[in-house]
Amino acid sequence: MRYSERMRDQVTYSRQSVLRALLLLTAIPAVTYRVIEALLSSSLSHLLGYFTIQSNLAVIVVVLLGKKAPRSIQLSVASAITVTAIVFQLFLRGFLDLTWVTSVVTHINHGTTTILYLFWFYHMDEQVGLTRKDLAITLIYPVIYCVFAIVENRLTGRARYFFFDLENIGIRGFLLWFTLLAMLFLLAGGLLLLVDRRLQTMGDRTA
Repeated sequence: MRYSERMRDQVTYSRQSVLRALLLLTAIPAVTYRVIEALLSSSLSHLLGYFTIQSNLAVIVVVLLGKKAPRSIQLSVASAITVTAIVFQLFLRGFLDLTWVTSVVTHINHGTTTILYLFWFYHMDEQVGLTRKDLAITLIYPVIYCVFAIVENRLTGRARYFFFDLENIGIRGFLLWFTLLAMLFLLAGGLLLLVDRRLQTMGDRTA
């Protein structure tokens, strides 16, 4: 291996290590705060049912696994955490009245974690290329979650997000939101895939 290649690999590894450390040092405390808060109010099971918490936990697990996590799973988590941030910023942020500590944690859950994970995702080297077939995997988790949320809504009358509140929006409203969210997941996954391919092409040209 040439000296320039060794230096490039060393720089890439250093970037991965820094991003991994930053992500875990922010994501883990933020989720831990949520868990402690839920334990004190005896609502841990309720907390763990939120898409935000699940997607943040998925980020932590995948980053800890590193290259052991399939690239398609890394993409699926990237799509989930990206949609988490988009939905929060566009539809949910204005409804929350938070203390400063909870506000910081909330913005880590819905912003910082997303940004750091995407940087980490694109700095993973020696990975197999992603294909269009991998986009289908990005829909598996959201579909399962929607089924869970609707079943929970029908059994308890509780809606975790307004687009799962069948009593207020009805079946047609839910189907509309489900379609929009599915398209959002595919759009996010597609854009992430395009960027991945572009970066691979640039890497091949400079290799």
